[in-house]
Parts: sequence; C-alpha cells; structure tokens
Amino acid sequence: MKDEQTGLMEEEILKEEEKFATPMQPDNKEDKIKSKRAPIRLYDLAKKAALSIKRPKIITLFLLFAIILAIYTALALLASKRQPEEITQTTIETSSPSPEVVTDPALIKIANDIDNFKLELDKQEGFSSDLFPPILDLEISFK
Repeated sequence: MKDEQTGLMEEEILKEEEKFATPMQPDNKEDKIKSKRAPIRLYDLAKKAALSIKRPKIITLFLLFAIILAIYTALALLASKRQPEEITQTTIETSSPSPEVVTDPALIKIANDIDNFKLELDKQEGFSSDLFPPILDLEISFK
C-alpha cells in the first residue's frame, strides 16, 4: 500500500516539474527577437574580444577607462538629480550692550593712572635710540 502511494506521489511531482520545466515557445518573430537576451549576447561578445587580446596591459587600460567612465556617469547622474537648495539667510539682531558707568572713585583713579602711564610711554619712544649700544666681550674661553 505504501509503495503504491509513493509511486503516485512521485508521478505527480514529476508532472508538475515537467509543466514548469518546459519553456514557453514564442509565437511571433517579435517575441523571438525579444527573447534573445541581447545584454547577455553583448557580454559574451565583449568577453570573447577581451580574451582574444593577448596583451594584459591593453586589457587593464581598457578596464580602467571603462571603470572611470562608469563612475563619472554615476556621479553626474547623482549630481543632476539633486535639486538646488534655497538658501535663506537669517539675520540675527543683536543689540550692543551699553557701557556701564563706573561710579567707584578708586576705579576712576586707577583708570586715570593707566592713561597717564600710556601717555608717558608714548613720549619716550626715542629713548632707546639715545642709549649707547651694549659692550660685549665675545672672547669666551673654557678652561
């Protein structure tokens, strides 16, 4: 009994596989042309042409050129898809702080002393030109 059931199951499986295994035959010439798989044929032709060349340097140069061209095309397509962004410049209004009025008399005196010192330094700019150059003893000996 079990052998009969397994035989029937195997037959059913084989029938289903045959249904899917038989390719559909195109009816028209147009359908035949479409089913030829042109990209695969181009790949095979390019492969045969590349293998027929005996110099590996030429193949390498051709491949490098093709890769660079493909990368350039991809980047150009990516750049063309990007929409220009509208740049809106936002201005931030900042108010400058007003200086605080110093009312402490000690701080006012220090500020006046600093201003007086700066004035005296400005008056003495020619002071260094009036001095004699330093005298150096360049004869150094290590004993």
